[in-house]
Amino acid sequence: MSSLTDLPKWTIYVDGSCVGNQNVDANTPASWGMVVVVGDSGLGKGSGELHFETAGPVLTDSAAEGYIGAEVGSNNTAELSGFAAA
Repeated sequence: MSSLTDLPKWTIYVDGSCVGNQNVDANTPASWGMVVVVGDSGLGKGSGELHFETAGPVLTDSAAEGYIGAEVGSNNTAELSGFAAA
């Protein structure tokens, strides 16, 4: 049986962005991205192997599947949406 220290190291990177990031509202386009890297140093220097990647829009419609509470599309709600996806 392997110990947890013998398992490969996984690093998750998330980021978000929006158009303008000033005077934002529910209609401001914003989105997030997330990648999972195996064997990376954790410093974001491109070492390791890409294992998984995904991206999506910030959802501001409370009826939408995956809605996490964002009322506006902004840099902050995009980054938090990426974190929630991770």
